[in-house]
Amino acid sequence: MPARRERAWADSRCLQNGTSSLSAFIRIAKPGDADDSLSLDLNVPLLPTGMEPIDSLQRLYNQWKTTIATSDPGFEKPLIYPNPASGWLSVVLKEKDGLLELFDLTSRRVFSKKITVGENRFAPALPNGVYFAKITVGGHIATTHKIIWRQ
Repeated sequence: MPARRERAWADSRCLQNGTSSLSAFIRIAKPGDADDSLSLDLNVPLLPTGMEPIDSLQRLYNQWKTTIATSDPGFEKPLIYPNPASGWLSVVLKEKDGLLELFDLTSRRVFSKKITVGENRFAPALPNGVYFAKITVGGHIATTHKIIWRQ
């Protein structure tokens, strides 16, 4: 019986990595978006051998949907600044205490702190990158933001 030949179902350049692609991305711009601040800009670069970038992109997109799409319009939106952030981040709450959470591009929560009414300043030890900030107030998502973090 002849040996079974493996067949490449995707770009043959990816075979040595054991994946169907080397990276994956979604970019959506609305009229008026700046080149460096798109409405949606998700990118999964090269991952370790055997990890499919498209699977990581799907998890990242699902996280984006749950944080971005469900903001509660009944709350006065908290203020988050500066963005891009460099070493520190401020959050201003106007009505009630809440929770600030930061997620990396793999949807992993990398920072979480209780926040109080007024200005809250944080200096999380994060590597350079893009993060999603989610602020929850009274059990509702008050706002979400994409944060560019630079040291």
